Amino acid sequence: GFTITPKPDKGQKTSPGKGRDFAPQEIKGYHIQIARDREFKKVIVDEVLEDLKIEKQNFSEGKYYWRMAFVNTLGVSGDFSSPRTFIIDKTPPAIEIFSPEKGESIKEGFVRITGRTEPKAKVMVNEKPVKTDSQGNFQFKEMIKVGTNVITVTAEDSAQNRAVKEITVEGYRGVEKKTGLFSKTGVIIPGIVILYVILQMFVF
Repeated sequence: GFTITPKPDKGQKTSPGKGRDFAPQEIKGYHIQIARDREFKKVIVDEVLEDLKIEKQNFSEGKYYWRMAFVNTLGVSGDFSSPRTFIIDKTPPAIEIFSPEKGESIKEGFVRITGRTEPKAKVMVNEKPVKTDSQGNFQFKEMIKVGTNVITVTAEDSAQNRAVKEITVEGYRGVEKKTGLFSKTGVIIPGIVILYVILQMFVF
């Protein structure tokens, strides 16, 4: 369910028309209406309640309008308040992770994680809060260790819908092992290149 707490308009009359306002002790409850349109031609809730809390069950996603009126001990309703709105949102925010890529090999140390989600959603990376910009973009630096690292991004919107996305990356040590004329990365070692050039000069 989902609960809203309607409040009366400032200066709203508790009685109908131009009659005197109900005394506080005369107010028995509240006449609540909820509709899909501002003109209240499609009313889906029309109830008199003892408090101002409404538990909405099985409402579909979308925009709704509500209004309320005071009801006295005789069951007479006052004027309705002006229409107000609320939105039912059941869809978790989408999460995109731009970098790093899933399964990417990364040198141990800090890596920049970038991505995007629904604007104004609360984002966490590995349970650490991350700021987003007005478009929902985020970036965060996380420590990568040697071996398999799991990066977990969570996003929660204002309706408390929560999404989770995980990727794994492989961390490796950043020490190059020199083998022959080439290093582990395949780059020719500069000192041996110079020696090779000098020998070629004597040969020719």
